[in-house]
Amino acid sequence: LGQFLIMLAGGKLFFIMLLAMILSTILGMGMSTVPAYVIAAAVVAPALVQAGVPVMAAHLFVLYYAIISTITPPIAISAFTAAAIADSDPLETALKSVRLAISGYIIPFLFVYRPPLLAQGTNWEIVYTAVITLIAIYALSRGIQYRLISKMERLFMIVGAAVLLFPYYDLLGIVLILIGFLFTGYQKYIKGRKSVNV
Repeated sequence: LGQFLIMLAGGKLFFIMLLAMILSTILGMGMSTVPAYVIAAAVVAPALVQAGVPVMAAHLFVLYYAIISTITPPIAISAFTAAAIADSDPLETALKSVRLAISGYIIPFLFVYRPPLLAQGTNWEIVYTAVITLIAIYALSRGIQYRLISKMERLFMIVGAAVLLFPYYDLLGIVLILIGFLFTGYQKYIKGRKSVNV
């Protein structure tokens, strides 16, 4: 299966991880944490290791997606249970859960692309990576969740957060996020000027 995943992804690590994410999520659906992880670790983790991902990062990768399958439609047993308690629409609750937990879907990629996040590196690298990760999560959450921002800021926030997934592009990601902030700030300034003039 490992060789098949690698071949299907054309040997590209990012696409291998995308396939591993989908497979781990599907395998974990409808199960509790331990069996979901055991199955994903046995089936998917070896493919990631064969692709060059460190063992710890590979297993944490599949663990996260096996667990997060409990809120991922169409099964989403945790979301459906919560919907029954809250007397709300199950599918709508599951989709809202995915939206609220969106950062959880990108963190496993950071385990692979940014090893210092798993305390593998110098103290400076660990702190720097933690800060970059927090910025990426904040930008992504703001871009998806926050309603009182412009469409342009939303776009810059999401794209900036996506860029911060990959090392060596940190400056570009931060610049995109700052442009998003400045864009909304400028719009508020213009609206304020217009209201004063009126």
